Amino acid sequence: AQDPDVIYVASDDGLPRSLDGGQTWERLPDLFHPQYGCFRSYPVPHPTAAGVVYAATGQCEGMGLLPGEGGVFYSDDYGDTWVKRTVGLTDTDLVDLAFHPADPDTMAAATFAGNVFTTTDGGLTWYWAADLDRQLRRIYFNPSGAHEAWIVPHAESQPPAAPYLLKSTDAGLTTWNTV
Repeated sequence: AQDPDVIYVASDDGLPRSLDGGQTWERLPDLFHPQYGCFRSYPVPHPTAAGVVYAATGQCEGMGLLPGEGGVFYSDDYGDTWVKRTVGLTDTDLVDLAFHPADPDTMAAATFAGNVFTTTDGGLTWYWAADLDRQLRRIYFNPSGAHEAWIVPHAESQPPAAPYLLKSTDAGLTTWNTV
């Protein structure tokens, strides 16, 4: 987020990165080796710390995770090396991460199975916040105003079945309303 020439791409097969605005690409080290050959990775660069990037990882839909797979990975060297940060995550099949706009040490994670987790220490410790009882796809914080959180559920059909959005205005992200 601090350097417009650094680009990370979400992929089902590894994590591509460019350090020169997309002119050249390299595949970063595998965060884990899934047995089934299908892997999700969603990179999230730190909003204020250059070189710091997180990756939410999990299996492709319906494939399941083996013990120890998935979760949050952290890098402070543009993705050359990674450290797993899963303390407190009881569901490591992640689909997305989001930074709180007022405090980058506060983050939220969404899992495919519908769980929401929060951290206030940059991902060193995660806390379960809610089970939304549906598959999730993306999580965001409003960058202005009250900084409420938004979740996009997974849509298995087109047009997607309602609800289309969920919103939480409490700091712990424990209460969600259908929008």
